Amino acid sequence: LFMRRTVENGIGEGAKAAGTTSWEPSPLIKGALSGTLIHLEGIDALGATVGILSRIVGEREAELWEGQRLVAGVPLSDEEKASGLLSQAHPAFRIIATASKSSPPKEYLTEELSGMFLSLPTLAMSSE
Repeated sequence: LFMRRTVENGIGEGAKAAGTTSWEPSPLIKGALSGTLIHLEGIDALGATVGILSRIVGEREAELWEGQRLVAGVPLSDEEKASGLLSQAHPAFRIIATASKSSPPKEYLTEELSGMFLSLPTLAMSSE
């Protein structure tokens, strides 16, 4: 949920060899850094993995890769910014999570998940 693996195709000038693996921030982390609204669609499919979201949802903080951390509400010094180990979560960052209607809420809406998000049930719309 925090990182995405990319595999190079080896095409283009300056491209790495085909099959070279690298890692980049996931859309969730990119959204936290840029202050965008992130939609987590199908949160009911995450199962026990959903617990990893608790810090980023509640505190806007996360432990990232290679000793890096995402922090919120703390002004960073020039030295901390230059080290690359601390990144500031944007104050406008928001998350909306939706679940499909195919799973009954009792199967995925645990105490842990319900504590992270405000739950709003949807009402069936008329065909008109």
